[in-house]
Amino acid sequence: MHRAKLVLMFLILTMPVLSQTYAEPQYTPQSLTITCFMDGTTSVNYHVYSNILQVRVDVELFGAPFRNMIIRNEEGIPLGSTTSGNNITVDSIGSSELFFSYMTNSLTDKENEVWCINVTSPVETKIILPNGAAFFDLSDFPLDLGTVDGKQYIDFEAGEITVYYLIGLPIIKEEAVTSISKADDYILRKESEGYILTGAKDLLAQAHVLFETEQFLDAKNKADDAYEIAIGSVNYAISADKELNKAEEAVTLARSEGRLEGLEEAESFLDSAKERYSQGSYRKAETTALQAYTQSIRATQPEGASPLIPGIIILGTVSLGGLLYTQRKKLGYTLELPKIIPSKEAKIDLEAIFLEHQDLRMTEKKVLRFIVESGGTASSSEIRNNCEIPKATAWRLIKRLASINVVEEMKVGNKNIVRIIR
Repeated sequence: MHRAKLVLMFLILTMPVLSQTYAEPQYTPQSLTITCFMDGTTSVNYHVYSNILQVRVDVELFGAPFRNMIIRNEEGIPLGSTTSGNNITVDSIGSSELFFSYMTNSLTDKENEVWCINVTSPVETKIILPNGAAFFDLSDFPLDLGTVDGKQYIDFEAGEITVYYLIGLPIIKEEAVTSISKADDYILRKESEGYILTGAKDLLAQAHVLFETEQFLDAKNKADDAYEIAIGSVNYAISADKELNKAEEAVTLARSEGRLEGLEEAESFLDSAKERYSQGSYRKAETTALQAYTQSIRATQPEGASPLIPGIIILGTVSLGGLLYTQRKKLGYTLELPKIIPSKEAKIDLEAIFLEHQDLRMTEKKVLRFIVESGGTASSSEIRNNCEIPKATAWRLIKRLASINVVEEMKVGNKNIVRIIR
């Protein structure tokens, strides 16, 4: 009986203590500091107050799995622990404070050149970036910004924290300069050869604006896109030029063979393809030129026409010409075709033309020099042969020079004559 009274007395005295133990939290977060390194590894230092009445304390950490875990109490004594995911059970043995220090790679991620650190924290948190790094986007307005030991730090309130940053900003800037210069050089060179690269030039202009506003990574990516699109456009232009030449030859062959049925549609496709090429729509030009080629191959002779008719017409023309020549010989004079006689008196100031039209391309200047050397006039076939350019390319080049009033075209007999306008 006496023993029972003692047990009851003990329970009554310890009840308030036991209630308080179970009512109070096992720990209270005090501070969190996360230091980022160049390779994406982070060092985590977490400080909490621990319930001194607890023998073991369960604490939730950040970024499992953990490496090099060290836990000490307020006296610097190491403590034992067991982990399960982000949770760790510490043998606190009445410690009032716990200090966690460990490494993890789970808090950071990288996409291209951009690093990102993300953590959800129950306490004010300091993020320290690597040497030479600079942030360019934050999930929330920071409490404080500054540097410690030459590294940039950012302080945040409790909650979800996300920081985007770049390592080695001067390197990114240099890479942006390189990409922009490469795209600039390529586009200028290809434009001087006569290619129209409007889409690539627009992207490059955007890259320059981004660079001026110190958005170096975006500037680099935009310049790289401009370079790739320019290369693609040139390749399409080369392919389209081949299809245009092939289509033009097929149309000419169909007409010489008298296959006129459906040829008008082929010629319409060919004209459309040339127009699109001159506007820089190379993919559409290639597709339309292929349609012109296909249609010219399908062209047939008009119903009832004999395959011999074209030959007969040609033979008759030649015979008539011979007869006329013979008769004129008998009468004492000969038949002469009109000729274009280059004027030796009027001197062409080529440099003045180049100065007035500073957007002339290298190939266009080459053609104009040849025409000047030929006395101011030259046939389209002479231009093609001497300047070594395809038929379709020469046609487009002459059309462009005529559109800006540098040359004019004349039909003399069966030849297309090009004359520089003085």
